[in-house]
Amino acid sequence: MLTPQDIFRFIFFAFWGGVLFLLIIVWWVVYKCSEPGKAWRNNIIATVVVLGGVFAWIFIPGADERRLNREAEIRRQNRLKSRAVFEELCKTAGEKIYRTADNVEGVTLLKVWNDESIHSEDKLWKYAGLPGQYGQDGYIKGFLEWEAKIIPTGYPHYNDMLLVPEEEKRPYVLHGRYSYVDVKQKDETFLRYQLDKNHKEDYKMISVPIKTPSRYAVTFDNPIVPEEREHWIAHTRATVIDLQDNTVMATKDWYSFESQQGYGRYSMWVTADTCPELGITTADPIRLFVGNVLKYKTGEQQ
Repeated sequence: MLTPQDIFRFIFFAFWGGVLFLLIIVWWVVYKCSEPGKAWRNNIIATVVVLGGVFAWIFIPGADERRLNREAEIRRQNRLKSRAVFEELCKTAGEKIYRTADNVEGVTLLKVWNDESIHSEDKLWKYAGLPGQYGQDGYIKGFLEWEAKIIPTGYPHYNDMLLVPEEEKRPYVLHGRYSYVDVKQKDETFLRYQLDKNHKEDYKMISVPIKTPSRYAVTFDNPIVPEEREHWIAHTRATVIDLQDNTVMATKDWYSFESQQGYGRYSMWVTADTCPELGITTADPIRLFVGNVLKYKTGEQQ
């Protein structure tokens, strides 16, 4: 029966036997090619060169591996420190609802999650706080879709956005939706967006200028805090405002942590952890938060 010692002994003798065989070939070649009286000297030089090459082949890759292992350990320690910072920040994340409003028909968007919302490898990417949040038209359209509680068989319930509830295969309960969304433009004017009832096959949005926007507004901020970004941690805060008296009705804070920290196989921020956890729905977290503050009519289970 072979023991580990037998295997080690075999490898040892096979390796050095191969080195000796190589030296014999080199000695023979050097002897044949050397001038009379210089063969011994040339063989000594050849022996030093061969053994130097063998030892370099053994130890240089080992040194590289040790260096890579040290770098990997440094990154691991940095990730642990960063995760500790992330978990501490998560204690301050979540909703703060000071008051709600009922029977809200439409909302005003003071900002739109914009074109820069495509994933970026940048540690300072502005929209990393909610890396999966839909941008531009997708952000606006999310406020016109139905909010519903999905009731999958055998799985926990969760909230999601449905554009065409009648095509939904899963059981659900409709919470409601907003009829229109007033979006602030760069020139300080407002456009009112609604779903075009004449194009139900693709539910295009149509917009018209308005003078007075809806009373309740939604905005967001993506503060870039250098000390947090050094740990690949990003922050987003959404705010609901009553424009009538300019008071804050509710806020919600999210933090995202990219544990790859620039060294992963995947695009940065795609695999980021977010708190509070987003669950299955990652595309409309701001919209779902607003639905907890600005209430609409309750639907029926389909």
